[in-house]
Amino acid sequence: FHPSEEATHMYIVALGRLKYVRIERSGTELGTESVDKREDWIAESVLWICSWPHIGRLTAMTESDLLCVEPRVFGEVIALNPAAHSFALSYCENYLEWLRSVPVEELSDISQGEVVREQIRGFMGVVRHEHSEMVVKMSTSKKRAMLDHFVRSGPRWVSG
Repeated sequence: FHPSEEATHMYIVALGRLKYVRIERSGTELGTESVDKREDWIAESVLWICSWPHIGRLTAMTESDLLCVEPRVFGEVIALNPAAHSFALSYCENYLEWLRSVPVEELSDISQGEVVREQIRGFMGVVRHEHSEMVVKMSTSKKRAMLDHFVRSGPRWVSG
């Protein structure tokens, strides 16, 4: 993919190695990262917000296989299991809170597993939303509506 191209999937590298170059809106290259199998993932934000423009360029360095996660299908499947849906809602709240706090110039399409491992564990175990106790007690339909709201509203600073 290329900068400003609308993300359509989250990707998990199953085989191979890719190269990611983060690029400013001006076109200036800011740095290169290797994206490796079994530890890195790409464009997670597309799962949690309605519009995510890629921030850099991704190319394969070797023959690669990617697991593609389509956001709509992901949401539909998660919604089928109340426990998974509740977990995803909590994770989404924490992820969006973190995403809103990251300076735009530090955003990336890449999640380096070895770098974000502890942060992701925090997203999974800590619900920081002030109404979290209420969320746990909500009906599945209310949780689904709330998750839909978070996914649709997304961070206000992301522009397409």
